[in-house]
Amino acid sequence: MSNPYYNHGGVPAANTGPAGASAALRAEFDAIMAGFALLPSPMTQNNLVRVNAGGTALVADVVYASGEWNPGFTCATPGNLIASTSGWKGLYVQLYKIIIVNFYFSISTFTWSTASGDVQITGLPFAPAVISNPGVWSGAVVAGGMQNANYPQIGLAIDTGNFMRFGCFGSGQSRYFLQISDFPSGGIVTVGGTIAYQIP
Repeated sequence: MSNPYYNHGGVPAANTGPAGASAALRAEFDAIMAGFALLPSPMTQNNLVRVNAGGTALVADVVYASGEWNPGFTCATPGNLIASTSGWKGLYVQLYKIIIVNFYFSISTFTWSTASGDVQITGLPFAPAVISNPGVWSGAVVAGGMQNANYPQIGLAIDTGNFMRFGCFGSGQSRYFLQISDFPSGGIVTVGGTIAYQIP
């Protein structure tokens, strides 16, 4: 980052005033300029400046940001799945490396016959950090249009991919992720939820 308020070759002229005073002043300003040169450019609001991992430079990270994102509905093997979303809304807040998202949408046209696998909510605004245990980041969800009486408790879970899945629990049941087969073709699906996760 440059500093427009200092020019090494400007006034005062070299060797004016007390002996060595000008040279010493210039040396101090040159050292300050060297610090300015390490700052990221351009600097923007809501950024945090920190030393990089190697200790060789300063980098700027976003401290706060917010915006919209477009959630989608699919499954591991979409096949001939048709899921036309309407009334969708996706909002996010970024707090340094933590992302908080919420979303809601309804699916008025929902048909499939060859689709299979886990249901996924796609389109997260930022890719999550890589983790080894699915569901480390969990969140709350409300969903309509599914049919699986064995799993009355449902939450959101994030894998290493840029999507969410529906993690389910029930008395005496192992953990289960909702399948597209749990959503009958031709039904009306509504989904909403909130989750927080970490980015790299």
